[in-house]
Amino acid sequence: MDLVKKTFIIGFYDTETSTDPKVVGWNNHKNMRFACGCVHVAVYSAEEGEWRLTTEVSHAYLDVDQFAQKLNSCDLVVGFNNIAFDDKLITAHAGKDQDFLIKRFDMYDDLVARTGIKFVTGLDELAKTTIGEGKTAGISGELVPKMWQEGKRDEVVAYCKQDCKVLFNIFEFAKKYNYVLLQPNKNQDLFGNMVLKIPVDWARVFPEILEESMV
Repeated sequence: MDLVKKTFIIGFYDTETSTDPKVVGWNNHKNMRFACGCVHVAVYSAEEGEWRLTTEVSHAYLDVDQFAQKLNSCDLVVGFNNIAFDDKLITAHAGKDQDFLIKRFDMYDDLVARTGIKFVTGLDELAKTTIGEGKTAGISGELVPKMWQEGKRDEVVAYCKQDCKVLFNIFEFAKKYNYVLLQPNKNQDLFGNMVLKIPVDWARVFPEILEESMV
């Protein structure tokens, strides 16, 4: 028996802007400058009836068109609140005709849909509760525009890369155990310090491993 599709490439991605969204408006993506985009590329191979991770590598781009092309080359792209922010920033500067837009998965949107909780959690909180590893300490998205303008671009790129790696690690955990852990963000009155165990089926993003009969 030969496997019809032998590899599946997932890009875990994030973007940063050198413009303060609070100044120009969170929905004014055209007037936000694209600072950098990073993607942690994971290659999975179909082996013995399941998808197994074979290689992973991180990339960083300062050119939005090159970044979009890299995302387009993936079989699937995974982000966190990417539909509401990252994808709009990318398409505002690289154009809306992008293949990755029809093969994307938003981890944040999925958790909102599963829990029914708006502003369900942040990436840092989700990472710390689920895998015990957070984003880059001492840096937040709010600080990035000022850091970029001050010339601390290597630090911003490293921060963006770490976000992508954290996304990948959360996904790998969820793929193996079929759940994530979270403390609902901005819902202290209702949940207090409760940690919720949320069942997920993110392994569904992989295509079925098809076989064809050997002649």
